[in-house]
Amino acid sequence: MKKKSLITAIALLIISISFIWKNSVAQNVPGAVRQFKYHARLGDVGGNKTTFSKILANPKITSIEPGGVVKSFTVMFLPKGKDLLGPYSQRDNNEGKLSQRETELIKGFIEAKEMKLRMIIEHIIVEYNNVTDTAAPIVLFVDNE
Repeated sequence: MKKKSLITAIALLIISISFIWKNSVAQNVPGAVRQFKYHARLGDVGGNKTTFSKILANPKITSIEPGGVVKSFTVMFLPKGKDLLGPYSQRDNNEGKLSQRETELIKGFIEAKEMKLRMIIEHIIVEYNNVTDTAAPIVLFVDNE
C-alpha cells in the first residue's frame, strides 16, 4: 500500500514539474507578448509612479490616441503586503471615470495611511473610428505623497 502511494506521489510530482516547466518556457518565447495598438492613461499621470491625491484630482481613464473613447475597464488594488482588492468593472462607461466605489477606496487608503500600493487597470476597451479594441494595461505604483 505504501509503495503504491509513493509511486502515485512521484508521478504527480513529475506531472506538476512538467506543467510548471512548460508554462515558464511558453512565457519566455520571443514574440509571444501582444503588441497593443491602443494605449490609455489615468488622468494626468505620466509614467508609472503617482500619488493618491493626483489620482483623485482627475480620476478618469482616457485614450492617448486623439478621438479614442474608453468604453470599459477593470481596476484592482494591491496594497503592499496585503490581498488583492478587485477587480472592479466599469462597463459602458463612455466617460472613463473611476466609480464612486474606487474613489472611496482610494480615500480609505489615505485615511488608513496606506503608504504604497499597486493600481492595476486592465481590460481597457477603446473605441476608435468605429473600431473596438483592447488597450494596453496600466500598472501604477501609488505612494501616499
